Amino acid sequence: MKTKALAALILLIIFSLGIIVLAVPEGPDSIQRGESQRASLTVGGTTQEAEGGNVTSLDVSSQRITKRWQGFTGNISGGITLEDAAGNALYDWGLANPSGEIYASNGTPVTWTRVFCVNFTADYLEEKYNLTALNRFIGLGMPSEEADDDSVNATFNQTYGTDGSYFSVGDITINNADNCSMATLYDNNGYQTQRFKEIILTDNTSIVFTSILEQDQTGFQGHSTDFQMIVGVNGTIQGTVRNYYFFVELS
Repeated sequence: MKTKALAALILLIIFSLGIIVLAVPEGPDSIQRGESQRASLTVGGTTQEAEGGNVTSLDVSSQRITKRWQGFTGNISGGITLEDAAGNALYDWGLANPSGEIYASNGTPVTWTRVFCVNFTADYLEEKYNLTALNRFIGLGMPSEEADDDSVNATFNQTYGTDGSYFSVGDITINNADNCSMATLYDNNGYQTQRFKEIILTDNTSIVFTSILEQDQTGFQGHSTDFQMIVGVNGTIQGTVRNYYFFVELS
């Protein structure tokens, strides 16, 4: 009996260690969606007087709304728990300031054990997603359109990890050696390069937009937020809606 009990204990330990080793990003328990907003456009034109014989200089300023990107911003709460299948907690370690990442994938499930940074210069025969494929994903069909101001390469125009930073996706570590293209979303002062970092991962099946959590940082709206991210949308086709699957990894 002692031998069986010892064997059972060893199996329990091995099983428990296996759960720790194979820990990967998980779907959040819930997401509360807030109001969607967009910039207002000037409708009906702007009036200027015209009089015969005059030549008038005009400095015209105009903005257009991108059709290729959707933005998300918000806060993260959660913790580490030990509970049964019914959700009964034996113990709960609430995280006052959780760190980690939030992921938005265009497909599910994601094979987290083989994710890697999208290689912009990869051959399509080797990897499903390269720069051309990503730009087509947001509606840029011609190579010449890669020069557009809101193309993938114009947006993700920095390199992650040059400051020595790194993060983990399960057991996979992402750092400067991975040569990940990165974007940094604006704060209330506009463009900056230190916070709200986002890169693009893939498991060679799905595109996974990945945002590093930033606890209680001032976001673009001027108030405290834990993350800001953008995801690709093919807005060149009117009324197109793309569904994303969200995952979170807290540490």
